[in-house]
Amino acid sequence: MATNPLFIFVAAVLPAFLLFAFIYWKDKYQREPIGQLLLGFFFGILSCFLSLSISQPLKFLGFFPDEPTTIYGAIASAFFGAGIPEEGAKLLMLWLLVNRNKYFDEHFDGIVYAATIGLGFATFENILYLVSNIDTWQTVATTRAMFSVPGHFFFAVIMGYFFSLAYFGKGGWRQYARAFYLPVLLHTTYDALLFVGRVFADNQAIQALLLILFYVFFIKMWLQVRRRMSMHLDKDLQTIAEHGSFKVNLPENPAAPQPMPTSDSADITPSLDPSQDTHPTLKPITYNEQDYMPQPTDAVTNNPSTKLTDEE
Repeated sequence: MATNPLFIFVAAVLPAFLLFAFIYWKDKYQREPIGQLLLGFFFGILSCFLSLSISQPLKFLGFFPDEPTTIYGAIASAFFGAGIPEEGAKLLMLWLLVNRNKYFDEHFDGIVYAATIGLGFATFENILYLVSNIDTWQTVATTRAMFSVPGHFFFAVIMGYFFSLAYFGKGGWRQYARAFYLPVLLHTTYDALLFVGRVFADNQAIQALLLILFYVFFIKMWLQVRRRMSMHLDKDLQTIAEHGSFKVNLPENPAAPQPMPTSDSADITPSLDPSQDTHPTLKPITYNEQDYMPQPTDAVTNNPSTKLTDEE
C-alpha cells in the first residue's frame, strides 16, 4: 500500500473513533454534549505534551534509560517513562475538564470524560508512531489498533471509575488516589511486559512466555473494564429509579380530578372595603411532591442483584 498521508491519518484516527463511538453509545441515560467531549479529546492531546514535560526531566535525572537492556531498566522505563507521566497528565486534564462542569452529574460521566481524554492522547501518539515508522506503518497501525489504543482506553475507564466515586462522595481522597495509581500500575505492567521482551529478544522461550502473560493481562483488563462500566451504569439506573431524573410538581396523571379549593386553601371572597383591592386573593394550592415522584419499580428495588454497594 502506498504511503498516502490520508491512509496514514485514517489508520491513526479510526481505532480511537470506534472506541469513542462505543463509549458514547454506552452512555445511554443522559449523554454528554458533543462539545464537551471534543474538548476532552483536545485535553487528551494536550496531555501528551504535559507528559513529555514530566518524563524528559526524569530521564535526564537518570530515572530510566533511553534503551533498556536489563529487566530493571525495562520496568523503570515503563514506570517513570510512561506510567507516571502519562497517567498523571491525563488525570490532571480530567480534573480540569470536569471541575465545576454542570454536565458531570452521573457516575458514568467520569468514565466517558476520562475515556475521551485517553483516546485523544492515544490518537496523537498513534500519529507520531505511524509517521516515525513510515516504512512499516501498516504493521504498526494494525498492532497499535489492536492493543495500544484499547490499552489507553482501558486505563482511562479505570481512572474515570474511581474519579467518579471520589467526586460523588464515595471514599474521598482514597478514591482519587486510586484513580491515579491503579492506571499507573496497569500502564506500567502493560509496557514492562513488552520492554522485557525486547531485553530477551534472542530467547524465544522467554518471549513466548511474556507474550502469553501479556495476552492474559490484556483480557483481564478488558473484563475489569466491562465490570466497572456496568457497575456505574447500574448505580445511575438505581438513582433514576429512586429519585427520578427530573423534579416534578404536577400529578403524573393529568386527567385525574384536581382537589377543589377550600376555605383553608383559598379565599376567593372579594373584599367589600373600598380601600382594599377588590380582586380576589388566591392562595396557592400546594401539592405534596412526594406523592407524585416516580417510584422505584419492583425490578430494581426487589431484585437483590440490582441493589448496589460501594464495592470497589
